[in-house]
Formats: sequence, C-alpha cells, structure tokens
Amino acid sequence: MKSVARALLLTLALMTMGSIDAQQVRPTHVTIVFDTTKSFWNNLHIAYAITERLLKELYFALPGHPDDKLTFIALNATPTIVTELRGLDLRRRASRKFIEAFGRPDQRLGTDVVGALYLADLAFSRNPDSIKFLFIFSDMQVDPARTSDGRPLHFRQVTEFDWECFSKVSIWIFFCPPQMEILLKDKIGLLRHAHFFSPPPTTNGILEKTNLEAFMNMVLSQFQEELAKQLSASGNGSQGGGFGLLVLVVCVLVIMSLLLGLFAYLARRGGEIEL
Repeated sequence: MKSVARALLLTLALMTMGSIDAQQVRPTHVTIVFDTTKSFWNNLHIAYAITERLLKELYFALPGHPDDKLTFIALNATPTIVTELRGLDLRRRASRKFIEAFGRPDQRLGTDVVGALYLADLAFSRNPDSIKFLFIFSDMQVDPARTSDGRPLHFRQVTEFDWECFSKVSIWIFFCPPQMEILLKDKIGLLRHAHFFSPPPTTNGILEKTNLEAFMNMVLSQFQEELAKQLSASGNGSQGGGFGLLVLVVCVLVIMSLLLGLFAYLARRGGEIEL
C-alpha cells in the first residue's frame, strides 16, 4: 500500500515540475515582411545579412521552444505568406528559406503594404501567447498597381491601418526614408516606439564591408537590448502563474502525505484498502 501511494506521489511531483518549467518559457514568433518589388531589390543583400545575424542571435539567446515560429511575407501587389517554419525547422532552415522566399524580384508594379500588415496580424493571431517581433523591409510607401487592362489599382494607405493590433509586438522597420519615418511617427502613435533604420552609407554606390559591419553591430546591439527586455517581461509574467501552480502543488502533496499516513495507520491496525 505504501509503495502505491509513494508512486502516485512521485508521479504527481514529476508531472508538476514539468508543468512549471513549461510555463516559464514562452515561444517566440518572428514575422519578416520583405518588399520583393524590383525597385526595392538593391536592398536584398543587406536585408539578408541583417536577418541572418538576428536569427543567429535568437538561436543563442532563446531557451528554445517547440512552438517558436518564423513567418515570411512577400510584399508586392498581392502580398502572400510564402513560408512558415516552426521549432527545429526554424533554427536549421531559416537562412536558406529566406533566399528561397525572396530570391527573385517581382516584375509587377504595386506595393500593398496594408495587405501585408493584415497577413502579419493574421500570423501573430495564431500564436497569441508568443513573444512577437515584426521586421519590415520596405520604404513603407504604397504604390498603385495596374489591372490587366491597364487601369490603376489603388491600395489603402499605411495610416489607414489599425496599428493597435501590434500593441504587443516589437516593430523594426528597415530602409524607410527619413521623411516617411517622420510622417508615420506623427500620424501613428504606436510607431513612435518602433525601431527605424535608414540604409547604411555607400561609397560611389558600393556598400563597403566595414560600413555593413558597423550597421549590423548597431542593429544587433539594439536587438539584444530589446530581446533582454522581452525575455525579462516574459519571465516576470510567468512567475505569477508558476507561483499559483506551486501553491496548488504543495496543497496536493500535503493531502497525499496525509493519505500515506492514513494508509500506514490502517495497515498497522490490520485494515485493508482497495485501490
């Protein structure tokens, strides 16, 4: 009888410890929106270098979670979610999938920025409890497309999008012109807390390796600071739930101990209990 009760007690304790550990790690969801139109194409190699370094930073900084997720969204006249990676797939294949997703320029005219933002919101909504990062590689300017018969097709302006859906998302916008950045921050309060980056300086139209490295170090420094802040907030948020669970576990363990004592007492008295 004692062995049965002890086995139940040990099983409950191990299951509870596993539950507490799981609660203390939140998955991370990174969504990358990349302008694939030909006019933006000269920024591809810089965007790739940035993304590769940021993903490596995530790989070493995060504890790892099977529900970690990476979403790639192509920004053009008809934005689409081109690929989604999860867990180990994210860590092993992210760089290669980036090139596969954004390896060719889109010859069509038009950039539906708002359409891409809706897709990002949709992707994040599938993982509501994750730590969220949104990287946007775009000048954020909405360009009209044309229908098959040549008529202009206009898209909604960025200021018409409900940015409050990203209130819990860390937003990073690369290569947005300074005048556009000023306009966005003036019209959209949420973007005053976003991270904006202009392209690194070039020499005679050529991006020197030292300039790229300095740019990358600046971005990485800010990203490390933001990631530490997000992880700290995540840890604080999970401590309350973990503490509540711990109190419940202690109560259950006390009850199980009392039952064990009762079994021992009845055994000494010659009683028999069927389980």
